[in-house]
Order: sequence, then C-alpha cells, then structure tokens
Amino acid sequence: MTYLLRVCTPIRDWDRVSDLLNSIENGQIVKHNVDKLFPNRPDLDAVEFIMVIDCSSDYVKTLRRELAKRLSGTIGFFIVYKVKNARL
Repeated sequence: MTYLLRVCTPIRDWDRVSDLLNSIENGQIVKHNVDKLFPNRPDLDAVEFIMVIDCSSDYVKTLRRELAKRLSGTIGFFIVYKVKNARL
C-alpha cells in the first residue's frame, strides 16, 4: 500500500523525529520546508516534512506508535493517509 506521511513540528523538536524519518525505506520526500513564524523566537520555526511511503499496514502501525511516542509533550503532530490509485 501507498501512504502519505506529513509531520509538522517546531525546529526545537525536529531532532526527536529526524532520525526516524531518515530511516524510512521505500519512501520519497515530497516536501521539506522550514517556515519562520516569529522573528524573535527562532526555536518556534515550523518544520514541515511530507513523504510518500510504499509499505505494509503493520509498518504504518509501528511508525504511528513511534512518532506518537517521540512527539508526545510537544506541539508537533503527524498525519498518515492511505493513498488510493497512486503511482510512484
């Protein structure tokens, strides 16, 4: 199956998930963007990461659990969508 993963987090919390996202196999990065929201608070710059992943539903469950654990206590979030009729 093909899934779309979107992760948004402040730059101060990016280290919590970056190694996990870099370890994903069979994935293609669609977007990796840093938005400066507050000039006087660079630690709150928003990091947006979007990736298309071709994997099993069991792997997605594992990925969801790990991302939830790593982003717990932060204002970051993630969303995983199942993509229908996708071609990579």
